[in-house]
Amino acid sequence: NPGAAVYTSFTCYEGKGDSLATRVTARLDDRQLTRDAEGCFELTLSAEAGAGPNHVQLDAATGQLWIRQLFNDSEHDAPGWFLLENLLPDSAPPAVDPEGVAGGMKRLSRAMPMLTQMMFAGWKMQTANHPVNQIRVWTEMQNGALFTSDDIHYFIGSWKLAANEALQIEVMLPVCRHWNIVLYSPMLNSLEHHYRRTSLTDARLQQVQDRTAQIVI
Repeated sequence: NPGAAVYTSFTCYEGKGDSLATRVTARLDDRQLTRDAEGCFELTLSAEAGAGPNHVQLDAATGQLWIRQLFNDSEHDAPGWFLLENLLPDSAPPAVDPEGVAGGMKRLSRAMPMLTQMMFAGWKMQTANHPVNQIRVWTEMQNGALFTSDDIHYFIGSWKLAANEALQIEVMLPVCRHWNIVLYSPMLNSLEHHYRRTSLTDARLQQVQDRTAQIVI
């Protein structure tokens, strides 16, 4: 059940063997799911073809499933819940494949340094090639790259402000199911959000005129 989420999606990515690819292999969102009167649904995933809209056929390269949920007011909206079930509970688990385990370990040993280098490279690129206190389209994160989703549009910017300064962003709000502005560290860690506001959505925005708003950092 998606709860009060305004958007729920299931995205499958490559992720097997020695590959570091993050290609999207399948994606389904809540608009495509058949739900009952209480909003519940059942979704099946298998390598075999299935009938009905609530089925995702996995290709041979699929190794990961990401569930995304977006809320307009996460402090008050009812959360969603998901129960995962193996539909063949009486079947014995497959025998350990030594070559598959070895390939996975090689992939992990390559992925960890690569991710660290990518984070630092992204931070350097952000500071060296793009002026601070500006926002741009985040082209590097489009179309499923680095486990993004091809139906989400990403923007990014950095700021450098003195103690008595603020960054005022004037935005034309998009016509979409959900949008948000969220503050991150250069390593993509969420900033402390329990005692200060670090994100905005439609539910918290005030003084909007002609879908134009001013947001101050």
